[in-house]
Amino acid sequence: MGQERRKHPRVTVPIDGQWRSAASGHFCRVLNVSLGGCFARSPATPPPEGTAMMTIYFGKHGPLTIKGRVVHEELKQGFG
Repeated sequence: MGQERRKHPRVTVPIDGQWRSAASGHFCRVLNVSLGGCFARSPATPPPEGTAMMTIYFGKHGPLTIKGRVVHEELKQGFG
């Protein structure tokens, strides 16, 4: 088993989202979040090491849009 590298604990929060990069965008399902990042299930991903805007939809509380950098991707599964 590998050593845990995360600095912040992850919270499982399956919630709808949408990402947008300079070249494309797609709806996604955000599976978990932390102070340091998130993992989103998506059939398409932003470019690795590129920046993207992620909007997370919190229902009645409204959306939250953040800018982030893609640090890893799982082909046809999602990205973090």
